[in-house]
Amino acid sequence: MSLGDGSLKIISPTMAAQDFRPAVNVIDAASMELVTTALCDEEVSVPAGKYLLSSTLPTGERSLAVADVSEGQLEEVKLVTSELPAAGPAGGEAAPALESLGPPKAAARPAPTVKEWFVRFACVGPEGVQDAKVETRVEKIQPDGRVEVELRVGGAPGVIFAQVAAVGHVPQNVALPANGRTRSDSCRLTVATEGQLTPSVSLPDNPLVDAVARYLHTGALQEAARLGTQAEKLLQQKMADPYGAALGGYALLRLHELDRLHDWSANLAKFFPWLADGAIIAGEKAALEGDQVTAAERMGEAARRGLPAFADGFSMLASRLREYGTPKAPPPGVSKTLVQELAHHAERLVPLTTAIDFSRIMLAFAAADLAEPAGSERPLASVPTRPWQRFTPSTGLEA
Repeated sequence: MSLGDGSLKIISPTMAAQDFRPAVNVIDAASMELVTTALCDEEVSVPAGKYLLSSTLPTGERSLAVADVSEGQLEEVKLVTSELPAAGPAGGEAAPALESLGPPKAAARPAPTVKEWFVRFACVGPEGVQDAKVETRVEKIQPDGRVEVELRVGGAPGVIFAQVAAVGHVPQNVALPANGRTRSDSCRLTVATEGQLTPSVSLPDNPLVDAVARYLHTGALQEAARLGTQAEKLLQQKMADPYGAALGGYALLRLHELDRLHDWSANLAKFFPWLADGAIIAGEKAALEGDQVTAAERMGEAARRGLPAFADGFSMLASRLREYGTPKAPPPGVSKTLVQELAHHAERLVPLTTAIDFSRIMLAFAAADLAEPAGSERPLASVPTRPWQRFTPSTGLEA
């Protein structure tokens, strides 16, 4: 600490520091100039004086505080949530709070509640589509009919999807941000039952990944990318959290901050060969750097792995497959064999684009057949058997 300096420690108003540490702008109250950017629970040295502190929370809200730092003293300040709503959509409306990794629940006209529905879990990976082992426990049934289910996900060589349907309804699919092969092996599935069945997921046991997803949903890309870097460190420490790392990678790609990806994307693709998102991020990084040959190879690798876990990943994959799979104008240096393969993947996957809800963070779409999802938007014709589980309000989930 230099002569005339004091110390400042900023405490987050929400989650514990070990879960995630929001970045805080420390602004000189007199000049209104940015002095430094600190992390919550980090002690920093600043010249004695008064400061305005500002941070963006994962919900999109601003948290604020004022600090008066004295020479040679430590000032601890807790951020508080601003009473003013965060900037919302056009028209000045406040952005709705993010309740899950799916979209916020929109107001809708009352619709009949689906009393009986079915759920199954399937792994989509390099080995095709396989049944996935997932333990389920109904936690709560809300007054509006929403059902909250705790999931404990077994290890599987691919992205695990929850497929929810009722007789006469097209099955709805959502990727789970959990796999027993990683540190993240649990999540919560919420099924809205008014009118159209709608599954969404959240991560009460993984606040770091949940926070990255919330930042992405509210457009706070810098915060999402920084927290993604924390997930990258978890990877380096062998505490495998590929979902948080992938979300951070997508944020950096959208920011076009390729240098900050370093070899992160290559390692993600290497360490988790069943996760398409790692290969997609590595491929998109190569494409933006002008290395179209590597990009084409990575996108082919991603398509062979199955479906990505995130909507951003599918968007990037479909776009590059459409670009590279054009036999009349392939990128220079890409083999004819690879171009033909990419064209095949494009024919198989690009039509699925119209069924995907790109307002979601996780990949979510309507389809009956996870092996060939495009064009399989057909309703469930009859009561299914195992591995589907049946739900009714009186019995809960039963095999």
